[in-house]
Amino acid sequence: MSKYLLIVDDEEGIWTSIVRKIVMHYKDAYEPLIAVDGYEALDFMRTKDVAVAVLDLSMRNMGGLEACRIAKADAEIKDIPIIISSGFLGQYEREELERLGVEHFVDKPYTMQQLFEKIDEITGFSPEE
Repeated sequence: MSKYLLIVDDEEGIWTSIVRKIVMHYKDAYEPLIAVDGYEALDFMRTKDVAVAVLDLSMRNMGGLEACRIAKADAEIKDIPIIISSGFLGQYEREELERLGVEHFVDKPYTMQQLFEKIDEITGFSPEE
């Protein structure tokens, strides 16, 4: 069974670029999995072996903050690490996310190197493996 890196963003241009680079960087270690809103993200977190979720805050239907609230209150998925990806992270949102137990953030626009460093820090992955 594969482990997944869950990318949650409703902007196709963002996740298509990330997916290509994840496949090259992580080769057989992780497979990318795409969700376009918080509902889909929560479903994948409950049904797939998600190593890390990279979650945008601003999305249609259910945004990242609400998805984090639900995920962190769900005993089955509360321990899945979440990286918040946002260009609009205000003080209120950051404090609320930290209160929920979310510790990892990347500010848009970020480089793939910054994202990979954060994922590697969380998972302990080393590209040389």
